[in-house]
Amino acid sequence: MAPHDSILWGDILISGQEVLDSGIFRVLSHNVNGLSKACHQADVLNFARAMKDKAVSLFGIQETNRNFERAAMLESFHTVIRGVSSHHQGVISSAKLQLDTDYQPGGTAISIWGKWASRFLAKDLTTLEDGHGSL
Repeated sequence: MAPHDSILWGDILISGQEVLDSGIFRVLSHNVNGLSKACHQADVLNFARAMKDKAVSLFGIQETNRNFERAAMLESFHTVIRGVSSHHQGVISSAKLQLDTDYQPGGTAISIWGKWASRFLAKDLTTLEDGHGSL
């Protein structure tokens, strides 16, 4: 079967309170091939707004290409998300290359929202040498 012959499957993507009330745990994952390094973080804001609009519980983004070892980069990422939802927990990773730049190849970011944000057991980046994290 050719890709253009694929048939869509799954439930209709409904928004808002109906999803929250149903207990659905919706996941969004996307390989972004690099997030914008601009201070306004428009791409992160767009993800956060889409999560809120579609009642997504967890989103994962791959290939962030951000140096989250820099405190300002990490704080601005979380600040944008918290501006849309105050119930957010997140974990990030980036390559451990010691580059003096905002760019680092690879990396991931995971954000969990709403009632699920208080239901994680632990988050840890300190024991993983390859920069991967878990929530």
